[in-house]
Amino acid sequence: PDHPFVIEWHPFQLNPDMPPEGMARRAYLEGKFGGKDGAVRAYAPVVEHAEKAGLKIDFEGMKRTPNTMDAHRLIHWAGIEGKQTAAVSALF
Repeated sequence: PDHPFVIEWHPFQLNPDMPPEGMARRAYLEGKFGGKDGAVRAYAPVVEHAEKAGLKIDFEGMKRTPNTMDAHRLIHWAGIEGKQTAAVSALF
């Protein structure tokens, strides 16, 4: 497109204390939201909005919550090469 702006990504970690190997998704969510019931309550609006949009999210298929530090590094380094958006698109 012919436009006067440049998109620049600024990654940040939502969970800077995440172990490098990540952790089991269920343990992460239950720890974050105070148990299974809290996790279910926290994700209920996500499920509701996804269903309204005709989307089905396979939460059971998400076995691990990863540490995203390497993804943040890659996005930074891709920016040095002028390829941030391509890197972000490939990652997500």
